[in-house]
Amino acid sequence: MPMSGHPQWFLRALVLPVLYLPHVASAQGTEANEVLLQRLEELDRKVKMLEERLEQAERRGATVPPPPAASPAAPDPALVQRVEEIDQQVKTVARTQEAEAKAAAAKASESAIAYAGKDGFGIRTADNAFKLRLGALLQFDMRGYLTDDFPVQAPDTFLIRRMRPVLEATLNEKYFLLVRPEFGNQGNISLQDGYLEGRFLPQFKVRAGKFKGPMGLERLQSPQDLAFMERAFPSQLTPNRDIGVQVFGDVLDGRLTYQAGYFNGVRDNASGDTDNNSGKDFNGRLFAHPFKNTEDSALRGLGVGIGMTSGTQGGSITNANLPNYVTPGQQTFFSYSAGAFAAGTRQRWSPQFYYYNGPLGVLGEYASARQEATRATAQREVTNTAWQLYATLVLTGENAGYVRPTPKRDFDWATGGWGAFEVGLRVSEFRLDDDLFSGPATTRLADPAVSARKATDVGLVLNWYLNRNIKVQLNYDQTRFTGGGANGGDLPDEKILFSRLQANF
Repeated sequence: MPMSGHPQWFLRALVLPVLYLPHVASAQGTEANEVLLQRLEELDRKVKMLEERLEQAERRGATVPPPPAASPAAPDPALVQRVEEIDQQVKTVARTQEAEAKAAAAKASESAIAYAGKDGFGIRTADNAFKLRLGALLQFDMRGYLTDDFPVQAPDTFLIRRMRPVLEATLNEKYFLLVRPEFGNQGNISLQDGYLEGRFLPQFKVRAGKFKGPMGLERLQSPQDLAFMERAFPSQLTPNRDIGVQVFGDVLDGRLTYQAGYFNGVRDNASGDTDNNSGKDFNGRLFAHPFKNTEDSALRGLGVGIGMTSGTQGGSITNANLPNYVTPGQQTFFSYSAGAFAAGTRQRWSPQFYYYNGPLGVLGEYASARQEATRATAQREVTNTAWQLYATLVLTGENAGYVRPTPKRDFDWATGGWGAFEVGLRVSEFRLDDDLFSGPATTRLADPAVSARKATDVGLVLNWYLNRNIKVQLNYDQTRFTGGGANGGDLPDEKILFSRLQANF
């Protein structure tokens, strides 16, 4: 009878009792799970081999024995029961192995892994749910003043501009803690940053503690990523670090970043650890990358945004709560007169953009700060403004960006690598409100014979990135002033040559 006239059950009914049952009985009592699985695989291969032989015999015209008396629809109950037992054993083995694999994965995820590299030193779990990272930033500067006729002569000096160890911790994957003290800046020890962050969704995160208020573009840039050694004039009209709470996130597939926070409120270009009044500031910022997800590579690096702050802040004769403004060489060119203090609203806003395309980088921003202040019987509302525009070019071809370039070849005498080189040109201007200098000497907010009305700076920079962690900078700035000199004259130009050795990880 041809094989095609009988279903496959006939062959398995003949072979399974012979091959499976003796071996399974032994495996149940003595063999391990792995041995049982291996044996079942061998038996299955034998069954398939016999099937192939019978099919070959059929093709040669051979016949097979007639089926047993039992109907295919009613197989031997004992055989069915035994097959079901074998199937159950196989499922048990599979469940056991799955449970063991899950237990091994859970144990591995809890194991600590130490690491060290260009991004710092730390320890983490295998699943990255818990991490502890140690890092640091060191900036060792030299300032050489090429003119000595500024009203208060500053000495040429070496200084530790920034010395900031950093501790970062990720807790249960969604919570992030950062602690960053400051030991540099001429010995002024302080807590630079300290906050806890909940990263619930890319679209919704919450941060509370001390950190940079969201407003200025260059202000929000990390100091190790700055193209020039000192920030330009617009940053002096923005808050530095403040204590408060902020919500932020990325929406529209990452094309738009939003930040909104409520803070104690600090004066322009200042950081605060305490608050001397009940007034608070609202800070907000929107920044968009409109072409981030497009195929137009020439426009992907364009980012545009606007930041603002608004609040009511007061002061007193003994605690003015008003800022001073300084040159790139950190010399004061504007200060409020003694007896003047903040008294009312303070509002700031700053449109901003950057554009990066290959080795080319361009950044620009404008800042305006409106402040109500009083002195003696006179109260005025003054508005100060500043802007900057700079361009950089990475001469060795690496991509420019809001973060520092990564050299294609690290500096190494042995291999001939020279790192990455970058040049930059910057123009920046600061304008003080004319109302600051109006009125009699007893009530005006600033003295025109001491403070300048305008400052214009031009800067050149050469940056050498030896590798991802080491940078050397050479920076020249020249600042010209309008007003601020005796007898209605101008302050003398400031000409300064900086150099910096930076290490960070």
